[in-house]
Amino acid sequence: MTPAELLARLVGLLVAAAGAALAWGGLFAPIAGTRGVDLLARGAVANLVVAGGLAGLGFLAAGLAVVVDRGRPLAVSVGGLVLVAVVALLAVGTDSSQAVLGVGVVAAATLLAGASIEGRPA
Repeated sequence: MTPAELLARLVGLLVAAAGAALAWGGLFAPIAGTRGVDLLARGAVANLVVAGGLAGLGFLAAGLAVVVDRGRPLAVSVGGLVLVAVVALLAVGTDSSQAVLGVGVVAAATLLAGASIEGRPA
């Protein structure tokens, strides 16, 4: 294992941890008296908290895929998709720009960690 692969796997582990925290906060922790899962069941996907929870699930899956060295396409896709959503949210403007920037940093780390792993030869 090269140092670059080790660093990418460590970043993947951090992304998975951040994704688990984001998913917990966005979907299961009650915010303003309602859990994000309840909002999702009502069809409120446009809610920023629910969107953050869904991004957290993507980060969790992508981070674990990078750690086991089998998820380069998933990590690059999730990181790129969330990064585009972050840029769009910042362009439109939200009340929670710092939280959106934090998610953008995790998305960039996911994108770069997925792009740096060479994978196993076929």
